[in-house]
Amino acid sequence: AAVAAAPAAYDEDAARELMLMSAAAYCVDHVSLGWWTQCAVCAKASAHFELHAVLNHSAPDVFGFAGADHVRKRIVVSFKGTSPDSISNWLTNVNAIRTDYAYGGAVHRGFYG
Repeated sequence: AAVAAAPAAYDEDAARELMLMSAAAYCVDHVSLGWWTQCAVCAKASAHFELHAVLNHSAPDVFGFAGADHVRKRIVVSFKGTSPDSISNWLTNVNAIRTDYAYGGAVHRGFYG
């Protein structure tokens, strides 16, 4: 029989850091890889975060990043959701026509940008 691991206890500091990392995906100063320490919100997210990759695609207004926090032993991947003032985000959201997904199943056509 498999033994399930006990759920981790809620950690207020970790929750706050992850909330700030989520907010960092909306940062307006994400043009270069050096942005992490230049933005006040991003710098508060985690003093131990090491940025590894940035995804920045202007056509559908997509932005995200990935990195590691070696002190807390976690990998973080964060993507910006819909921006209230982004017309391209809203046009993608209302494009609800389903299409076949390359790996099986179906997704809404906006998934492919």
